Amino acid sequence: MMNLLWQGGNTMGSNNDFIIQTVGNVVIDTMIHVENFPNEGIACKVKNSFICGGASLNIARAYKYFTNKKITVSACYGKDFFKYIDRSSIDEICNINNTHTDVNATKAYVLCCVNNASRTGLVEWGACRTTPKMIIDCDWTHFSYCDTLDDLSKEKIKNINGIKSADLTSFDYTQKKRERVKDCLKSMNYIICSPEEASALLEVEDLNYLALQLGTMCKNFVIMHTPEGSYVSDGSVVDFISASHPVNRKFDVVGAGDTFAAAFIKNVLNNIKNKEIYDVVVLTHLDVYSYLSNRSGDIK
Repeated sequence: MMNLLWQGGNTMGSNNDFIIQTVGNVVIDTMIHVENFPNEGIACKVKNSFICGGASLNIARAYKYFTNKKITVSACYGKDFFKYIDRSSIDEICNINNTHTDVNATKAYVLCCVNNASRTGLVEWGACRTTPKMIIDCDWTHFSYCDTLDDLSKEKIKNINGIKSADLTSFDYTQKKRERVKDCLKSMNYIICSPEEASALLEVEDLNYLALQLGTMCKNFVIMHTPEGSYVSDGSVVDFISASHPVNRKFDVVGAGDTFAAAFIKNVLNNIKNKEIYDVVVLTHLDVYSYLSNRSGDIK
């Protein structure tokens, strides 16, 4: 089994004082829960709806749940962000590092069908597509939706100390954007993504090939997660690591990828010298399953 490699900076402290930041996407999510997705021309009943902070804030919320500790969320929040979101609710889960801007916040409208663990949505992009001011000396920096940070570059990334990871979200690549994102991923220790996100970037569908190619790009591992388990590669070999929990198809799965990133960071930093990538991925899947179960209930 592949060993989990440690490539941290000089800021490593004890398990209780890691410095962790996310960089990038902060979104105002309008969540709309329905029993079934509507057909064209037919209305459906809304079970409930609410507004919350998403993307990087999902990572912060999950990390606080897992560890009872805060990370820093570095982002261009947008000039109207705190008109929609109560600042005290964000202060409870993270340290805010807001690069001020005259651009409005990014807003997403998410339709979530719990009955078949699916969701779809619309996004109105705003301020968070600009790379914010970042904390230089960190144990871990995670670039949230790094492909939507339009001005992110390997030069900016190399100025940050410690472990670096990234996740993806885009499905609207130009060739120029595709090459820039690939260049940025070469500076990451870990890439965390879904097969669909990987396929959009590399323009192929074979899962083993996707994992192998992304594993070649980054310094340590790509973790390409699915409900059943994760494809993991360091660029030389691909392992499929099965999740050790049952696959529940009746979850509210919004933010599952963000939760996976939070759990993965936690599990890597927890007793890293004695862990292999296999152990970390299995624990991460269990953490995500537990988190989603506790959040939405095991719906029958």
